[in-house]
Amino acid sequence: MEIILGDWNYVLSFTCENADGTPFDFTGYTIALKVWKPNAPGTVLLTGVCTSPSTGLANHTVGQTDFTSTNFTIGDFLDAEIQATAVGGGRQTFKFLNIKILEAA
Repeated sequence: MEIILGDWNYVLSFTCENADGTPFDFTGYTIALKVWKPNAPGTVLLTGVCTSPSTGLANHTVGQTDFTSTNFTIGDFLDAEIQATAVGGGRQTFKFLNIKILEAA
């Protein structure tokens, strides 16, 4: 996935599945997008709240301060995952993608 440094107010959508390939049901979970630099998962650079408009789908609306030069530079490669934390305890993690930060034309 490629993201333009400084762009905001658009939706990143992620499809999440159980091990058997069926859509994951986010009912009773809080959902977050976590972003960090490779080999540094202990240093999360962005934690963004996600919503789930339908089973198996996690959406994050990119905020004005999410992908800025404060935390990222053009050419950065990042890792990202969706974490679903159950209200009663427990967590499911879906690792999805690598992100490259690009410059606007």
